[in-house]
Amino acid sequence: MPSLSTVGGVAFGPRYLSSNESHAASADVALEAALVADVAAAEAEFAADVAEVAAAVAELEALVSLVAAALALLAADVAEVAAAVCDVKALAADVAAALAELEAEAADVAAADALLAALVSEVAAAVALLAAEVA
Repeated sequence: MPSLSTVGGVAFGPRYLSSNESHAASADVALEAALVADVAAAEAEFAADVAEVAAAVAELEALVSLVAAALALLAADVAEVAAAVCDVKALAADVAAALAELEAEAADVAAADALLAALVSEVAAAVALLAAEVA
């Protein structure tokens, strides 16, 4: 029969693992370490993906800013063209007014010409009357 020290030692003392148990425990630790490394790698990859998306968003924001600036320049050009069209319309109105004035002056000249012709006729008639009285 074993002594109490041996029985107590077996029941309450430190238990040493067998070689197979030791290898299994080492494999479990290695597997857990590999899982932790995989999680860390996945977290790093996720962080890199987030950074990539953030960079893409920043590029998109820059592109939107460039498009907005181009649209602002285009709007300014359209405003300049609209102002030029207004200037051309005003010039056309001025030309139409000048033509109307020329037509009015031409009518005045025609009226003066008619008055002059009438005067010449009256003078010619008066000269003819005088010539008839003298003869």
